[in-house]
Amino acid sequence: MKKVILLAAFGVAGFINAKTSEVKVLENKTEVSDVKPFQLCGVSVTYYDGDGNVSGYDMITSDQSSLQNCQMWQSLVIHRLQKAGFSVSMN
Repeated sequence: MKKVILLAAFGVAGFINAKTSEVKVLENKTEVSDVKPFQLCGVSVTYYDGDGNVSGYDMITSDQSSLQNCQMWQSLVIHRLQKAGFSVSMN
């Protein structure tokens, strides 16, 4: 009987505390205009040996915010490949 009374007392105390407690709600505010989506931009590279046989493949990628930025980045990658001594042809 003592256990039931003790259990009931804790139960009532729990209900009283639950009713008097404050609930704080945090809002996550993100302005849509500040968020810029990124899209994957890439350059596919095929390496050939001296005989014209394929010796390897590579995919160089980067996240870019616009088509114009992607095209500028691709031009930079192609320029760096040419500067490294590779012959570049676009198919």
